[in-house]
Amino acid sequence: MVLYARKLGGYGKKAALVKDLSWAGDTWIPPKLFSGTYQVKGKVAENLHPIQVALLLELPLARVVALILEGLKSQGIAEVLTEDPLRIRILTAEQAEEALEEAFLACFDAEGRVLSGLLMDFFEAQLKELQERLWDCDIEATKAHYRAKLADGEMIEAEAQGDRARYAAWRASNPHWHYWHGYHYVRRYPDRYAALGLPGELKTGYAEFMRSSSCFSGCFSPEGAGTSGAC
Repeated sequence: MVLYARKLGGYGKKAALVKDLSWAGDTWIPPKLFSGTYQVKGKVAENLHPIQVALLLELPLARVVALILEGLKSQGIAEVLTEDPLRIRILTAEQAEEALEEAFLACFDAEGRVLSGLLMDFFEAQLKELQERLWDCDIEATKAHYRAKLADGEMIEAEAQGDRARYAAWRASNPHWHYWHGYHYVRRYPDRYAALGLPGELKTGYAEFMRSSSCFSGCFSPEGAGTSGAC
């Protein structure tokens, strides 16, 4: 308990340093995604993190949070105490292996309550990194690639009990398998995490969220391709 309190308290101190910043309230402006005209037809952005894939495929942001929470739970890092209001408990004093996980955990105060400003900042950072990874890639080809990957994972998860060797091999070949597994879990149990209490700006669908500032597909359209579906 002492180690747990010390770890969560550390996140709380980080939160306290920025709680008075102007962007930490409900006036948050969604990030704008811009890209040059350098997309290479058919080029796929390889090795995206499953959470980046969720953003790319325009999952509702509440479901993206659900995927992260399920991934942390499956690793024994954190668990949800209450969904609305969202409150978590950190289960280990060890630092999470991924920077994304540490950044997400830093969005909670010393008592495990979500801090809206920091969570919005977290998504801004993830979107910025996603933009950098996609700058010269074919967005539709990349989406198709990861949809196929998710379909394969879904099939392997469904057949896990009957083919343990294949399931073990799949896990071994996917370093972020906790999160790929989370897709299957959240899809299979839609009521799980369905009541997450998040800031109003994050309760909308991803497409609406992006259209509120700049259209996702339009921002990444190759030169001369037009702006079909753009804002």
